[in-house]
Amino acid sequence: MDGTRFDAIARQLSTIRSRRETVKAAAVASLGLGLAGLGAGDAEAKKRKKRCKKLGQGCKPGGKRKCCTKQDLICGEARDNAGGNRCCKSFGTLCSVPAECCGDLACFADPILGGPKKCRQPLQP
Repeated sequence: MDGTRFDAIARQLSTIRSRRETVKAAAVASLGLGLAGLGAGDAEAKKRKKRCKKLGQGCKPGGKRKCCTKQDLICGEARDNAGGNRCCKSFGTLCSVPAECCGDLACFADPILGGPKKCRQPLQP
């Protein structure tokens, strides 16, 4: 309950003269407190943030919990032989090891230009 509501209820209670007014004010106050409690639960639910799935975690395309897009992750085919999908990095995204990349992509720097490692199609001999 915020300070404004509390002050309003306190003012009402301080100016009551009869028993009937006292009962009426108590009923209104308890109703207001009950509704304020319901609103607090909604606020707590909004504070709880849905977390995204991290690199390497299993995923379902179109599922409720998505892969972390801020980390350039997508739900793709697992690189290992385990099968299924997991959160991994797509073609052209920065990487440090091949296991981060989706499917048959490899993690290496451009052989001609150099630069940072990215998920790319493996070089064919």
